[in-house]
Amino acid sequence: MLKAIIFDMDWVLVNSTWSIRKSFVKVFEQYGVDIQQSDRKKYLWRSLADQFKMRKEEYNIKEDITLEEFREKALACQLEFMKEDLKSDPFVQKLIQEAKDKWIKIAVATSSSKKRAIIMLKSIWVYEHLDAFVTCEDVEKSKPNPDIFLKAAELLGTDAKDCMVIEDALNGIQAAKSAWMKSAWKFGQDHTKEEFGMAEIVFENFSDIDLQDLEKVF
Repeated sequence: MLKAIIFDMDWVLVNSTWSIRKSFVKVFEQYGVDIQQSDRKKYLWRSLADQFKMRKEEYNIKEDITLEEFREKALACQLEFMKEDLKSDPFVQKLIQEAKDKWIKIAVATSSSKKRAIIMLKSIWVYEHLDAFVTCEDVEKSKPNPDIFLKAAELLGTDAKDCMVIEDALNGIQAAKSAWMKSAWKFGQDHTKEEFGMAEIVFENFSDIDLQDLEKVF
């Protein structure tokens, strides 16, 4: 039985992918590095810590910049880029309300930092509806390891088998499967449908699904 919905954040609840890319380009430019022509796909949906380490190694960046400094600069750029885009999705709100009406719990499990995630989720009017909230700061291993989803289930007091994960990334779907959770894939442009054969539901926009669609999987 469906007892909890666990949302990823970036590109699921917040259309932030393009602003993340632009902010990384802008910040790395400050260190004399142009990352626009790099192999973008190998960095997709990795944690910021992983991306930062990989970029520093790939471009042999010697400047004494810490992950926290980079995080702060990138966040400031993202918020500037996203001024007009951080808004509530009525179909997300409808899905959350349908779930709440049936006592189904709501969580977000994101590889983002806590500070950034709270800003984003409050801006789109989701944060106040959450029964649990997990970020990269709460677990040691990032997706595709299942830790972040298992932590969310623990905080919710819900068995993993009764959780539905809504994700946009292959590593997130893999993490959900490893956690023995059901998953719904919000289809994007950077993966093929064949890569997501393990997801129980595939959709493009929240206007395409409702709570009944998620419940039918269980």
